[in-house]
Amino acid sequence: MTQLKWGWRVLLGFGLELALGEFAAAGLAQALPLAALPTLISYKLLTILVVIGLNAWLLKQRLFWAPLAIGTFGWVLILWLLIGGATLQAHGIFRVISGIVIGACAALPEELFCRGVLFGQLLFRWPRHPRRALGASAGLFAAMHLINLTHQSAFLTGIQMVQVFGLGVLLAALYLRSGTLWAPIAFHATLDFAAVAIHGSSGMPTGTTSSLVSGSVFWCVLYLIASALVLQRGRQSWRLLTKLAAD
Repeated sequence: MTQLKWGWRVLLGFGLELALGEFAAAGLAQALPLAALPTLISYKLLTILVVIGLNAWLLKQRLFWAPLAIGTFGWVLILWLLIGGATLQAHGIFRVISGIVIGACAALPEELFCRGVLFGQLLFRWPRHPRRALGASAGLFAAMHLINLTHQSAFLTGIQMVQVFGLGVLLAALYLRSGTLWAPIAFHATLDFAAVAIHGSSGMPTGTTSSLVSGSVFWCVLYLIASALVLQRGRQSWRLLTKLAAD
């Protein structure tokens, strides 16, 4: 596979991750005689194995796992305690457990693949154009959510993709600025934990068509503004760029 141009290897890895890491892994996990949360954990563990295997085979992209700064870790811990405490009071311990499991299960494989592998490879190949890498990786992250068409309407999937694009830019910006995958993983998991706390295990908001569209656009714009703030100090503060240049 190394004779393929890197762009084709990225697209091939993307397609195989959807086929093997999403559809095949999900089908295998659902075939197991397990309850809902153990099934989800099995599915995501299989997805992680697929991502690791595809990266080793196709792209060989180095991943960066430096520990979070103490201050950042402290804020994440406080947020999780606040969300968990409020959820426990309002909905009980099972909603808290569901939020923790769903948050971790969503964040780990998606950040490993979309930020670690895809964004890392795009940034490695386009070191002079990091914003292009941010946008392209966010577009692929949004496109991954087309698989939701298997269980929800095209309308819900479309508005979800708008919001996910903005989120993808922010998550990649966090990786670019911090130089560690733990930053986007922590943020992603916290968002999903909060979504489960508010909306239940589906994590999907409900409302009128106009409110869902305006809400999705609002969050997309908010994520893009947050991304600009994360990166405002310029290239000299983008630790991931420095680490990739040293490879």
